[in-house]
Amino acid sequence: MAAIAPWLVHVSFGLLGGARTVFLQSRSARFILARPALALALIMAGLGTIGLLVWFGISETFATDFSVYWRTANEPLTMAYMPRDELPFPYAPTMLLWIKPLSVMPMWPAFAIWVMISVFCLAKACRMHLSVSETWLVLAGPILIYGFATGQVSAVLAAILLWSCTARNRMAAGVGLAVIASVKPQLVLLAPLFLLVRRDWLAFGSAALGFLTLVLASILAFGFPIWFEWFYSLDNFHRVLLEQSVLGVGATPAAAAEHWHLPPLPFLLGGLALGAWLVVKCRNLGPLETSAAIATGSLMTAPYALTYDLAALAPFLVAAIYRGSIPAAVAFAGALHPIPLALTFFQLIVRKGDGRMERVSPSSLVDHGSGGDRRLPAVPPVS
Repeated sequence: MAAIAPWLVHVSFGLLGGARTVFLQSRSARFILARPALALALIMAGLGTIGLLVWFGISETFATDFSVYWRTANEPLTMAYMPRDELPFPYAPTMLLWIKPLSVMPMWPAFAIWVMISVFCLAKACRMHLSVSETWLVLAGPILIYGFATGQVSAVLAAILLWSCTARNRMAAGVGLAVIASVKPQLVLLAPLFLLVRRDWLAFGSAALGFLTLVLASILAFGFPIWFEWFYSLDNFHRVLLEQSVLGVGATPAAAAEHWHLPPLPFLLGGLALGAWLVVKCRNLGPLETSAAIATGSLMTAPYALTYDLAALAPFLVAAIYRGSIPAAVAFAGALHPIPLALTFFQLIVRKGDGRMERVSPSSLVDHGSGGDRRLPAVPPVS
C-alpha cells in the first residue's frame, strides 16, 4: 500500500494538470479569463435563479406580494389595515389608488399582466442606456427574478426612477418621483436633496405638488381616517417582520442591525450622513449613476427594504459589470445584506460616472437604433 500511494498521487496530479490544460484551452475558460466580472455575474444569476425557483417550490411563496395587492384591492376597505399574523398590507393609502384596478380581474391573469408590464417598463428604461445583452442581464439577475416571482412593484419603480433621471421634461420627471414616493418612499427619501443641490426647481416643485395631489386623492377616495388606520397598523407589521425573521433578508443597514439585535438608530443616522454625501457627490453624473445614487443613498437612510428593492441599482451594476467590476458582480447577486448596498456605494464613489454619459451636452444624444447600443447623456444641470 505504501508503494502504491506515491503512484496514486502522481496520477492524480497528472489528471488534474491535464484537466486544467483542457479547461484553459476551452471557449468557456477564454471567456472567463477575458471577462471575469461578467462571468461571475452570469454564474451568480444562474445559481440565484435556480435557488429562488427551488425556494419558491419549497416555501410556497410564489406571487406572495402580488397576492397581498390583489387581496387588498378586492376586500372591503375596512379590512385593508386590519392586524394580521401574516402578509399584512404595509403600504400607505396612496398605494390603494394604484392597485384598485386589480379588483376587476381574477388574480392569476392579473399577475401575468402585472409581470409583463414590469418587464416591459424596466426593459424600455434600460434600453435608453444599455445594450440588448446588458438589458437581458438586468432582467435575468437574482434581484429582478425575485421581484418578478413575488409580483413586487419594484421593477416598475426602478424604471420610473431611471426615466426620471433621464427625462428632459423636468416637470414630468418630478411627477415620476412623486409616483415612486406614493408607493415606496424608501426608494426616494433623498430625491429632494438631489433636486435641491442640482437646483432643479421645476422637478422639485412638480414632485412636491404631485405627491400632495396623490395624498389628497387618497383622502377624497378613501377618507382621512384611513391614514390613521395605516399609521397604527405599522406596529403590527413590525411585529410580523420580527416574528417571521423577514429582517434576515432586509437590504438596509438598519434592518440588518435590528435582525442582529443591534440598535438601528446609529445605522439610520450613519446611513443618512453617507447617503446624503453620496447624492451630493454624484449629482452631476449620468442617469445610471444618479438613479443608483438616489436609490442607494435613500435605502441607506431607510429603516426597512428587502432584496427586490435593490432593482433600482441593477442597471448601474450591470453597466459596471460590463466594464469589468468584480464588486459590482458581487453586489448584483443581492445576497448577504447589507453588502450589496455597501458595494454599490463603493462602486459609485470609485467610478464617479461612466465616461460614456458623464456631463454630456443634450445635443450629443446618440441613438444607434433598436439593435445596437443606446446611450443618453446626463440631464444638464438646471441653473
